[in-house]
Amino acid sequence: MFLGGAEPAAEAELRLPSFKGALRFWWRALMWGKGLRDPSALIAAENKVFGCSSQDIGQSACLMRIEISSPPNVLYAGKILSKVGQEDSKGTDVVGEGARYLGYGLMEAFNGKNSIGGRLTRACLIAPFEFDVHIQFKHHLDQENINNVIAALKLLGLCGGLGSRNRRGFGSVTLTKLVMMGKDVWEPPVSPKNWEFSLMAVLGNLKPSLGLPEWTGFACGQSQALVVQGSKESPLELLARLGRDFVFFRSWGKNGKVLGLKREGNFKGDRDLMRPRRETNPKTHPARIVFGLPHNYGKRNDEKVGPADLKLERRASPLFFHVHQPASTSPPLGVLLFLPSRFLPPSHDQISVGGIKVPLAHQGTGDFWKPVHDFLQRVNNGKGKEHFDETRLIKL
Repeated sequence: MFLGGAEPAAEAELRLPSFKGALRFWWRALMWGKGLRDPSALIAAENKVFGCSSQDIGQSACLMRIEISSPPNVLYAGKILSKVGQEDSKGTDVVGEGARYLGYGLMEAFNGKNSIGGRLTRACLIAPFEFDVHIQFKHHLDQENINNVIAALKLLGLCGGLGSRNRRGFGSVTLTKLVMMGKDVWEPPVSPKNWEFSLMAVLGNLKPSLGLPEWTGFACGQSQALVVQGSKESPLELLARLGRDFVFFRSWGKNGKVLGLKREGNFKGDRDLMRPRRETNPKTHPARIVFGLPHNYGKRNDEKVGPADLKLERRASPLFFHVHQPASTSPPLGVLLFLPSRFLPPSHDQISVGGIKVPLAHQGTGDFWKPVHDFLQRVNNGKGKEHFDETRLIKL
């Protein structure tokens, strides 16, 4: 878990504000499926529950504190991460290439002239560790709002995480126990089928969605989840396997190879579009923008792809990686959660391709999201480089 305070590069710590922020995110994701579709109404409803600086609202109606019985170990920048998430002092059992790819920026991804794959660029909290969150609801909060906060808590524990690269699986958290008024009301899922049952119980009946959500959220007919179960491997090894398949699917590689093996070359059109010596200006954008922006195809500015409006800077990926670890005795579950939503705001729907603005094409159609669907189908059908003991594709 790459999470810290004022100087996150040097230190790592579990912080209550970060937990609250994650809980609010999954609360918002839940609201679209419950029929709340207007952004201003969403803000008002969120402020009522979680509070804001307005004098009319003030403090949150959900009072929280975190309790850690045993502080987690910290692995500092410069150390090498091992396959099981501990320190690899000798560099002989380094975390897998796929996890290094998903954690790009937090650690050096590959061996190079001045780099060592798996060497951390910032400190992290070592897994596994447990912590308790105590939540007290103020008396004026009605039962429906209380139930929605509890549902968001369950979603965080089924799909989410804390800290940097949590959409790529790092910092994944699992809700292992939920006690309300002295009664245990939660049992973490231990299989893909159990996970699906738990998710559907939390979401309930999603209200029909006439199109893409305006923000990241669960939407009927749009959202999907793929759950895989590996063997007796560590959570980080399972994440590395998912990441490795992701690398082969979307990477062009170098000298015809990806991770030392023959490349698949799935996105030749993207490669041709971004060739350094292209003869014509691009009329469209790379298909892989659906996995998030910006993209760097090289070191020069004319090899970068991102939102045309510089104020936006980036667009987070709609594909979430998560590792679910219900118990130390159970094999971990890998989760790929796809929550498509409006890709860019209506007034900023242009993509900069090497400094040239092109329209955002086919947003909201199957063609636009096809790369994500193809990746999910590939993993589900065992057509990629990695094979799992069990897979389960869930369409909401």
